[in-house]
Amino acid sequence: MAVDSQVKLAPPKGQPERPHPTGRSTGYLFKRLLLGKPLATARLEHERLGKAIAMAVFSSDNMSSVAYATEEILRVLIPAVGLAAFSLVLPISGVIVLVEVILIFSYRQTIKAYPSAGGAYIVTKDNLGLLPAQLAGVALLVDYVLTVSVSTAAGVQAISSVIPLSVAVRIALSLLFVWLIAYGNLLGVRESGRIFAAPTYLFIASLFLTCGVGLFEVLTGHLKPFSISHQVQAGGLSPGVGAVALFVVLKAFASGGAAVTGVEAISNGVPAFRKPEWKNAQITLMWMGATLGTSFLAVSYLAHRLHVLPVADESKSVLAQIGQAVYGSGAVGHLLFLILQLSTMLILVLAANTSFADFPRLASFHAHDAFMPRQLTKRGHRLVFSSGIIGLAGAASLIIVLFRASVSSMIPLYALGVFTSFTLSQSGMAKRHLRLREKGWRTGLFLNGLGAFSTLVVTIIIGIVKFHLGAWIVVVFVPVMVFLLVRVNRIYEAEEEDLMEGLGSIDRPLAKRHVAVVLADECDEKTFHALQYGLTIHPQELIPIHLETEPGAAENLARVWNQIGLPGEVKVIHCGRRGRGECLDEYLREMSKGDVQVTVIVPGPARLSVWERVRQGASWAALLRPLRDLDNVSIVVVREHGGHGHQLFSGRVRISPRARHEAVILVDRLDRSILKAIRYARSIDALDIRALHAGVDPKRAQDLAEQWSEIGHILGIPLDIHECFDRNVARTVAEYVEEIRASNAEVTVVIPRREYPRLLQRFLHDRTSRAIARGLADEPHVDVVVVPYRLRRPHHGRPDAGQAKSETKAAALPRR
Repeated sequence: MAVDSQVKLAPPKGQPERPHPTGRSTGYLFKRLLLGKPLATARLEHERLGKAIAMAVFSSDNMSSVAYATEEILRVLIPAVGLAAFSLVLPISGVIVLVEVILIFSYRQTIKAYPSAGGAYIVTKDNLGLLPAQLAGVALLVDYVLTVSVSTAAGVQAISSVIPLSVAVRIALSLLFVWLIAYGNLLGVRESGRIFAAPTYLFIASLFLTCGVGLFEVLTGHLKPFSISHQVQAGGLSPGVGAVALFVVLKAFASGGAAVTGVEAISNGVPAFRKPEWKNAQITLMWMGATLGTSFLAVSYLAHRLHVLPVADESKSVLAQIGQAVYGSGAVGHLLFLILQLSTMLILVLAANTSFADFPRLASFHAHDAFMPRQLTKRGHRLVFSSGIIGLAGAASLIIVLFRASVSSMIPLYALGVFTSFTLSQSGMAKRHLRLREKGWRTGLFLNGLGAFSTLVVTIIIGIVKFHLGAWIVVVFVPVMVFLLVRVNRIYEAEEEDLMEGLGSIDRPLAKRHVAVVLADECDEKTFHALQYGLTIHPQELIPIHLETEPGAAENLARVWNQIGLPGEVKVIHCGRRGRGECLDEYLREMSKGDVQVTVIVPGPARLSVWERVRQGASWAALLRPLRDLDNVSIVVVREHGGHGHQLFSGRVRISPRARHEAVILVDRLDRSILKAIRYARSIDALDIRALHAGVDPKRAQDLAEQWSEIGHILGIPLDIHECFDRNVARTVAEYVEEIRASNAEVTVVIPRREYPRLLQRFLHDRTSRAIARGLADEPHVDVVVVPYRLRRPHHGRPDAGQAKSETKAAALPRR
């Protein structure tokens, strides 16, 4: 065959207009029905947010704190110090707002320094190293999960302020809200922003109206303090009689510290803003800080002047009691109160949206550095990190069920993680200023240093005063998670070392001696097609084998086989009481020793019902699973598509190979598994062999093209890159095969499959190869061969996990 080492880039394609697109499974069609048409990767730039929508998306967590932060302070103070709590609530709120102001000006520095993404993970990694970055990232991820749990439970509590709800109903509603928000985010960034903008601004308007009217009535003397005795009789907390102690004040400060959470959301989401990203992010951050600070102080002041007692059973919030008093019992007042409660419920629930916007992005940073499963780096149907969204929803649902949707029970776990990330992020920025000494570095050092010190103090306070209330769970869980992430990183490093070993000097992979084994159970159409494929790949030897489990079946098969003149002599393997997979494994293990490539050809029907597919899949799995440990054995299922694979002459069957044979090797990267697949492709005597890369990530596709252009003349195989606009690799492969296939051709699609020895390793990788095989199952005369590459079992006595080796090794490929 003519060898072409030139990289061929296929022109970008729009969405296919074929009436029956290939490579689209039932699951894909259901996803399309649920989420709509897939968004092309090229539209990522257009999915960015303006300041107004971004304010709604990223500030909902921060703004929602106003609904419960003052109440949490009073819940600590009232039982401990009694009415003195109303003198302390405003100073404590003022200190919390001061911390918020420090953080806002600190994060302005961070956003400007890291305009692509200025979150705690990126800043800490860049200035303090990979391992501290894992601590900052995990602490923040944990807090995002708790944000979803607390905010949805608090939203349901707001409903119960109007309509009393049982615990079971609260849990069910909380779970419903979690998954509704998850669904909204799966629809895409802009779509979720539009959905959630109106409730956010409704809450801000209703809150400002409530605070404005309340301040006016209090200052003019129209609104008097509530009766303490009446509130206690109605279910309010009973005031204590203890003296004011520092520990009580610190505990109240720690509980109210939830108001500061969400400040980091904008810096984590800078890439989601329209250009200039950093400038728009800074402006939105200032808007958010000003809105939160004024409203939080206003609510705390009204609670201080009106002497509002929190309700013991959490059935009515402090904000609801203030709203009821401000608006009165008239028709208009009652309507405004209901709007306040509705908007409060919505903002509390939608506070979870901030986490859904940032958690998947942060998880993708971890995954890109090989500390979390790589699936988290992939964008889904609507250009969002779907795996991260679903993972967050699942984790938050578990927390809600375990803590019975109780806000007070979950609050002690809350805020510790985010303040830990604040401290590491601000410390990283301070170190950056000292290292680079750019213009204005002294101002930046002061702001970030002050931010690091203040958040460190708050972290210590929260850790101490909330430790016995549940914060110990976070204190234990975060280091355990960091340990697990380091283990994941070492597994990825070991795999990378295995796959890239010896690629410093690539030689052309030579073909092995090739033996084809056809599994034969009966002389039928699908067996004829399997034999035809066996002849088409021109092996040195074609062996039909029969795994005998029923006495007499082998003799009948052999007699008919010889009678109609099928190629080869049936070899019978007597299984007896052993399983067919065990027998086949034993036979092939002996055959595949040495420099021999064995292709196992499994005849399969063209059409299967769902139940038949399940049964057939279980049968094939039991038969072929033992073969996974055989290095030189590849498996192909040949289906009886495309008419007869034989001709009948005088009662004898003449089977001829297909007139043309083409091979397509699927390539996602250049490593040892690809070289093994190329070697296999050379052994099956295809007239034309080419490689295909489905371009999901344009940068990755370009890097592969550059590598291939330098070594293509060594490999002797051209590379085609097709844009995979909707990230559906199975569809792209199916369409490519349709384009290159001639009417009289047999196409073998060679899929390199990396086989991992441990269950955890399999979890860390996706199942794209299986989706591709399913997508091609209905294509006539298209056969999928899986070429396994078995990785070594990783060892954990390895170098420091903070050394990222993968990019270095990939860059060390030959430059010839």
